[in-house]
Amino acid sequence: MSDRGEQAPSSAKPGSFSLPRVSVRARWTLLIAGTMALISLLGGLLIYQQHTRILTSQLVEQGISLARLLAVENADAVLLEDWVGIQMVAEGIGREQVVGYLSITDQQGRMRGSTDPAGVDQARIGLQSGELLRETDDGRVYRVTLPEGEFLHFEVPILFQQAEIGRIHLGLTAPTGQNALLATLIMQGVALVLASGFLSYLLAARLRRPLRILGQALTELVWGRYECRIVENRDDEVGRIFLTFNHLAEFLQHSRITLENSSGDAAETPQTSERDVNDSTVQFDVSTLKRHRSSTKFNAGQASPPNHDPD
Repeated sequence: MSDRGEQAPSSAKPGSFSLPRVSVRARWTLLIAGTMALISLLGGLLIYQQHTRILTSQLVEQGISLARLLAVENADAVLLEDWVGIQMVAEGIGREQVVGYLSITDQQGRMRGSTDPAGVDQARIGLQSGELLRETDDGRVYRVTLPEGEFLHFEVPILFQQAEIGRIHLGLTAPTGQNALLATLIMQGVALVLASGFLSYLLAARLRRPLRILGQALTELVWGRYECRIVENRDDEVGRIFLTFNHLAEFLQHSRITLENSSGDAAETPQTSERDVNDSTVQFDVSTLKRHRSSTKFNAGQASPPNHDPD
């Protein structure tokens, strides 16, 4: 048995490199908070995409219905070449906030009514690019990007007795921003991460305390102080570990006394009775546990080995 003033040998090999030690409390907190942050990020992206998809689907249905209604109501005006009335309809529809643009063309493709008065009586330029979202017998829906922003473009023919006499070109603002929803999801995610991190920090602190107690008690056994006992009544797994430690310490203490009685000389090694063993047992009361890492005193006037924190 080595002298108590010596330090326990280090398990690290010469020249080996080890990462900085991170406490259980810090690892537990970072693990839970990181997991919740990942779940919040993935959940927020999924909710955002689903919400945008639903809004786009609703806007497509509304746009097709509006374009069809305009085609039906303006069929007679286009047939009679009432271009003034067509322009008034276009200007009135253009005042709606959700409407980005509207142009009504005749059979030759010339714009007869438009939210942009400068384009009236000019040939309408077709779409240069766009993503086809839906195509039916009576129209098409595209997602297009223009200098003014992103729009859902609807093309619906104007029919008179099953003959096409014109075409409706309607553009509705696409639901791409959703800034309010995105900000709400971000705030909810941050709050969830902070709450989970705080709760995991408290839980890790409760788990860390019995580990420190057990680590200091095992240090006592390393230095041959087999009279050390852990005194804490618990009905959980930690309590059973403490009880197992006490049985181990008691076994080691009795084994040492038996060896001393059987191999030592009576004059040099006095016989120690069972009562002396019980009298020499020192209970490790956890209520007196010190939090400093430099040293721990279990017996008055007796120095203890360095405290090895089991973090």
